[in-house]
Amino acid sequence: MAADCVSVREHIDPPVAAPVVTQHRRFAVRCPSCGARVVAPVPKEALGTPFGPRLHAVATYLKTFQALSYERLQAVLSDLFGLTLSQGGLMNLLRRAQGRFRPGCKAAVSALRHDDDVASVETGVRIEGSNAYHWVFHSADAVVHHAAPTQAACVVREMMSGHRPAMWLSDRHTAQGHGLHYQAWLARLARDIAYAVEPSEDPVPSRLQLWLQAMFALAARVSDLAALTLAAKRRLSEILAASSCSDFTQALQAKIGRARDRLLVFLLVQARSQSRTLASLLTLRPEKTRLIQFGRFAAATRVRHGLGKPETFTFLGFTFVCGRSLRGRSLLLRLTCRDRMRAEAQRRGGAAATAAPADPRPGGVACPGDERLLQLSRGADQPSGTQCTP
Repeated sequence: MAADCVSVREHIDPPVAAPVVTQHRRFAVRCPSCGARVVAPVPKEALGTPFGPRLHAVATYLKTFQALSYERLQAVLSDLFGLTLSQGGLMNLLRRAQGRFRPGCKAAVSALRHDDDVASVETGVRIEGSNAYHWVFHSADAVVHHAAPTQAACVVREMMSGHRPAMWLSDRHTAQGHGLHYQAWLARLARDIAYAVEPSEDPVPSRLQLWLQAMFALAARVSDLAALTLAAKRRLSEILAASSCSDFTQALQAKIGRARDRLLVFLLVQARSQSRTLASLLTLRPEKTRLIQFGRFAAATRVRHGLGKPETFTFLGFTFVCGRSLRGRSLLLRLTCRDRMRAEAQRRGGAAATAAPADPRPGGVACPGDERLLQLSRGADQPSGTQCTP
C-alpha cells in the first residue's frame, strides 16, 4: 500500500562533549639475580604536551575569535568539557599553536607590503591587565591583525617596513597617514554626524549628512570627477562656514574642518587612474599603425621610386586620397568608406541613398553608387571644377 509523508519532526541535540583521555603507563622491573632495575622507555605518543590538536584548536578559536579572557576560557573548558587547566597551561598551549600560523602570517604581511591600497583601524583592548590596541591592516590580498601597546605611527612604520602604498585609508589621526595619498574614514565621520543629527534641531548636521550621502553616491561614478570634486569641496566649505548655536555641532564642524583635505582623496585618485587609463588607450599600437607617404609631393616621390600611386587611409568613415584639381594643384580628397556605404544600404533595405547631382560641386555629397572623389576645399584662385577619379 502506498503511503504519503505528511510531516517530518526532528529532535536536535549536540553530542555529549567529553574529553578523550589516552593513558600511557610505564612499568619498571628488578632483576632477581643481579638486582638491576629496568624502566620501560617513554612512548613516542607520550612525548611533548599532553594536550591534543583538537584542544589546541578549540582554545585558539575561543581566545582569538571570541576574545575570551584566560579566566573565562578556563570556565568554558571546565563547564563544557570538564577540563581543569591553569592559566599558565593555557598560555603555553596558545604559544605552541601560534607557531602553526607563522607561515601564513609572513605571507599576509608580505602581501600587505606590496599592495598599493592599504587600510588600517585600531581599537582599544586589555592585554594581561594593561591597556593596548588591536590593529587591523587590510588590503586587497591580505588582512593582518596586530597587537601593540600604542596607536602611534611607529606601529604603522614597523608593519609596512619602508613600503609606502599609493593610497592609505585610516582614521583622522595624522600619524597614521603612511601612503602617498591619505583618505580619512568616511564611515566614522558618518557615525559622528548621525550622533549630532539625533539630539539637535540644528540644520548644519543634516546638511552634512546629505553632503556625505552625495559623496558615497559619487564614489561609484568614474566620469566628470574633476568638476564634481570641486563642487563637493565648495558645498562642504559653505556647510562648515554656516553658523550654529549648538556646541556639539560646532565641535563637529571643527573636527571636519581639520580633516577636510583628507575626505575626498579617493576622488582625486580615481580621476588620476582614469587619466592614466585614457592615456594608455591613446597610445599607438604597432599592429594598428603604419607610415605612408601622403601630401602634395607624395605622387611625384612615389613615381620617382617606381612605387605607383600614393596610398590611401580610412578615418572616421572616410577614405582620404591625394588628388589634383583641373589645374594640377594638390588636393585632399575623400570618399565615403565602402563598408560604411554598404552597411547603410543594407540597413535601409537595399534602397539607394538620396541621389546627388551628376556633377557635384566642391563640398557636395555623392550617392553611394557613385565612387567619385570630391574636393574638400579650394582656394580663391582655383576653378569650381573637381577632378573625379572613377
